[in-house]
Amino acid sequence: MNEHVRPPEVFPGTGEMATLMRQTDWANTALGPVESWSQALKTSVRILLTSKFDMWLGWGKDVAFLYNDAYRPTLGSKHPRSLAMPTRELWAEIWSDIEPLIRQVYDKGEATWSEALPLLLERNGFPEETYHTFSYSPVFDDDGSVGGLLCAVVEETKRVIDRRRLESLGDLSRQLTSAESPLDVFGAAQAVMQGNPQDIPFSLTYLFDDIRATLIDFTGFETVHEGIPRDVVLGQGGDWSLDEDGAMLDLRGLEGLPTGSWSRPPERAVVVKLQRQGAETAHGAIVVGLNPHLLADDDYLGYLKLLGGQIASGLASAEAYDATRRRAAALAEAVALREEAEQALRRANEMLSTEVEARTRERDNLRELFRRAPGFMCILSGPDHVFESMNEAYHQLIGHRDAIGRTVREALPEIGSQGFFELLDEVYRTGQPFVGRKVEADIQRAPGGPLERRFLNLVYQPIFDENRTITGIFVEGHDITDQVRGEEALRRLNADLERQVIERTQARGRTWQVSPDLLGALNSEGYFVTSNPAWLTVLGWTEEEVAGQSIFELLHPEDVEATEGGFLLTQQGQAAIRFPNRYRCKDGSYRWISWTGVPEDGMVYCSGRDITDDVAAQEERDRLWTLSEDLLARADYAGNLVAVNPAWTKVLGWPEAKLLADPYGDIIHPENIETITSALSEMSSTGLPTRFESRILAADGVWRPIGWTVSPEPGGQYFIAVGRDLTDDKAREAELIEAQEALRQSQKMEAVGQLTGGIAHDFNNLLAGISGGLEIIERRLSQGRNEGLDRFIRGAQSSAQRAAALTQRLLAFSRRQTLDPRPTDVNRLVHGMEDLIGRTVGPAIEVEVVGAAGLWPSRVDAGQLESALLNLAINARDAMPGGGRITIETANKWLDERGARERDLTPGQYISICVTDTGTGIAKDIVERIFDPFFTTKPIGQGTGLGLSMIHGFVRQSGGQIRVYSEVDKGTTMCLYLPRYTGAVADDALISEAEIATMGAGEVVLVIDDEPTVRMLIVDVLEEAGYLPLEAHDGQSGLKILQSDAKIDLLITDVGLPGGMNGRQVADAARLTRPDLKILFVTGYAENAAVGNGHLEPGMEVITKPFVMTELAAKITEIIDGV
Repeated sequence: MNEHVRPPEVFPGTGEMATLMRQTDWANTALGPVESWSQALKTSVRILLTSKFDMWLGWGKDVAFLYNDAYRPTLGSKHPRSLAMPTRELWAEIWSDIEPLIRQVYDKGEATWSEALPLLLERNGFPEETYHTFSYSPVFDDDGSVGGLLCAVVEETKRVIDRRRLESLGDLSRQLTSAESPLDVFGAAQAVMQGNPQDIPFSLTYLFDDIRATLIDFTGFETVHEGIPRDVVLGQGGDWSLDEDGAMLDLRGLEGLPTGSWSRPPERAVVVKLQRQGAETAHGAIVVGLNPHLLADDDYLGYLKLLGGQIASGLASAEAYDATRRRAAALAEAVALREEAEQALRRANEMLSTEVEARTRERDNLRELFRRAPGFMCILSGPDHVFESMNEAYHQLIGHRDAIGRTVREALPEIGSQGFFELLDEVYRTGQPFVGRKVEADIQRAPGGPLERRFLNLVYQPIFDENRTITGIFVEGHDITDQVRGEEALRRLNADLERQVIERTQARGRTWQVSPDLLGALNSEGYFVTSNPAWLTVLGWTEEEVAGQSIFELLHPEDVEATEGGFLLTQQGQAAIRFPNRYRCKDGSYRWISWTGVPEDGMVYCSGRDITDDVAAQEERDRLWTLSEDLLARADYAGNLVAVNPAWTKVLGWPEAKLLADPYGDIIHPENIETITSALSEMSSTGLPTRFESRILAADGVWRPIGWTVSPEPGGQYFIAVGRDLTDDKAREAELIEAQEALRQSQKMEAVGQLTGGIAHDFNNLLAGISGGLEIIERRLSQGRNEGLDRFIRGAQSSAQRAAALTQRLLAFSRRQTLDPRPTDVNRLVHGMEDLIGRTVGPAIEVEVVGAAGLWPSRVDAGQLESALLNLAINARDAMPGGGRITIETANKWLDERGARERDLTPGQYISICVTDTGTGIAKDIVERIFDPFFTTKPIGQGTGLGLSMIHGFVRQSGGQIRVYSEVDKGTTMCLYLPRYTGAVADDALISEAEIATMGAGEVVLVIDDEPTVRMLIVDVLEEAGYLPLEAHDGQSGLKILQSDAKIDLLITDVGLPGGMNGRQVADAARLTRPDLKILFVTGYAENAAVGNGHLEPGMEVITKPFVMTELAAKITEIIDGV
């Protein structure tokens, strides 16, 4: 019988999609059952499932949607119902975008290419902004037509959005470098926000004073919406509160809002405060309408915060520069006023003394204002720039050193190489003022101290007298070191934030979206301020619903107390690792979540994994552990049991405490220790499970057989053992073996019974030849005629040998023990059975044996093989009631991979024995059942139905196989395949010498036999061979001789002795006093049955009646000489 080669797996691999496809009832889909699929579809599916690239396959007129594990995250919540769904229904929201591309593939057979194509996908409960680069390639069906398309896709959503945001941040940074006033800053900000309508559909810019926020600018609107407040009172909350940075504003009650790049307006807006550096107050705030097609996640809000931070930094710089410029102009005006005042004073001095006093007081006031001014000021006189006066701020700048009356070069020598002296000289020479911004000056602010880098905004303003002659220089400015350093820190922060945006966008964005774990940030009040889409997938809660409930409202009541303790630890700075509790789903059920929480900056960043199935599995394992009737244990390689289940006490009676306290080697049978140690050592080195049986000591002292399956745990320290009590199995097995042996013996005896008719006829013929020949010899001897006697003697001997051969065949078929397999010459065995089979099947059936030349030997139980061949011959006879032909043929077979697979064998060398008949044949519906136990087509009482079943079991146990080839009305061939044996086969040829050589040297041999004729023949052979015989007629008399002091070298005894003591019993009794006594059993029964089922001790041999005298003599000599 031929077996087809197994086709390749349609759904290969162990991934999620391969498993899901194998479990799908395809008959209920548009694609139909898998058996009806074309080869092209099957091949495409295999390519799809084995690819690590994001791919999907559309097939048929409905473009049924199939996809792999890599593509699954793109589907979001549409998975797994999306499998085999028509693409028009699955991607209904983008069908108008992709249908023309699909039609191009189906109608023209042409591939397409789309790069970063924008698509609004509804895969997470809302139309989401996405970008994909993909190609549609036609897949041709078996008939050459386009059967479907294969799509390889890369989702580039994060790359496109990140690039867009970074470009806007970079554009804002460039524009702010040239902004010198808040008006310039706001203008740059408005331009950048207006240039990114995708992320900023509209914006509203408010400027703060002490109590109020006033709308000063906007983008996206032609005119401000009537529902938008122009003024907002700070600190009073409300629906449009601008007090909290990052606050969300609900826009769903406002209609007609700008949509930016989208077809629908934002539903929410976020407040981005323009915080002052180093202060709690803010310049203002920008309200940004959020993209309705993106989640307001960390990446989105982080980008807007970066934008707000740049605007706030630009405002701080512009305000500082503008203030410096205004102060310089005011001071210059003050100098001019002072000169005019002095001139007026001189004129008034001549007129009114009282006016002089008033002006003096005014000058004192000006000097006081000069001294207390927040910016540093000093007056330098003359071309050498002598310090005439300076205020407190200038004293602080130069380190309170005594500079009045000294030149700049004398008072401040450390700045000589920094260009300031040259600038002063130039101003004094040209009369042109100098204005410097962020001028660097290294000043020694403490005596003997290091130089300190300061950043200054300063003005050198020339002082003129009434003749427009320069008399000195007025120096005014501000120390902006803290501001510059703050701006530098802000720039570094912005750069770091940009880097974080890029990293988080690339590394966290997709993870946040597609992670199956619950992710979120938990504030100190127990609310998740952010949560990822997995909350909706696992628990059914949206981000807004999660944020609106305390975690303690979602917890199972039994878990609240423990979770409060864990939450308190996180607020104290300790991380929570693998903290389990139960969370309520939206449908009211609960799921187990294992949490990891890490506190940072007042928040706890959490990751929760759904372990509901793991907890259920653990509970089921605990239940199985408790209820299992098998012995379950966890143990180490050092010989200790770590855990045992209750079955140990139930089966073995040992208490758990004792089992865990004592080494497990104490209860293992000593004969099994080496086997178990070797198995555990091999398992430890290979990491592979192992199986073995051992006897384990029970508390009642009984050794119980236990079958073990042992598997190693990772780490190499422990292993898991599962043991099953085999006591009942062993008992049933013994009963089964006994029953099978009885059935086998019954069947053999049934075969012997069928032989009886032919055998009786043959025995009568043989006995007639023997008795007739002896009668003629006796008559001629009495007449004195000796000539021609040899012919009658040879005839009688031939008949006796043929009768002995028949007897041996019958004994072999009737013996009760199971013989061991031995190297066998199968051709010799088959030829030896030819006569027996011929007599069994009768004269109406011709028997032919065709033995292959050079047939290999086989290691097989010869007796069972003879029984099998006879059984097959009887079955063949029964199939030919009208007569026919049986052919028994042997051959050598070398089976390759294919041939061995067809016969369910391993490749290699075999011999075949085929029994062919020309009978009625076997119907196909019966062939598959003929090896079933008790199946028979014969009438009741004419067959047990076990013959072929036992043959099948015998052949399989011998490492072979049986195959049936049959055609109705033509005949049947039964072929046995047996493994080749490569060793030598012993020659069992009989000794045929006619003469008995004198081989003895007077050794004493005791002969015990109740048959006088047989005893006489044995004694005669012994004497002729040179031995000294002693005789006994039964066991009792023989035992007396054996218990005497007589020398005895060999005991020859019949097994079947009268008087209550058989030959084996006599031998055993003799060995008590003569332990080295050599013994030869003589029996007419089957060899092994005669002496206790084959249990022969050293120095014991058996010879079966009838035997040739020369064979007996040779056997005796062999035993005595110890050959």
